[in-house]
Amino acid sequence: IDLNLLMAEAEGLLGGFITETNTIITIEILLILQSRYTLLRQFFLTVE
Repeated sequence: IDLNLLMAEAEGLLGGFITETNTIITIEILLILQSRYTLLRQFFLTVE
């Protein structure tokens, strides 16, 4: 699985739903995804 591609797809999907009312929620979701991605990346680097 290409994590960069996965993140890009997630951002693209969420970006399509951005309106003034849910921009903050979208940003929070992206931040959560980004932190999980960082943890995964650190984990895989540690395993290697």
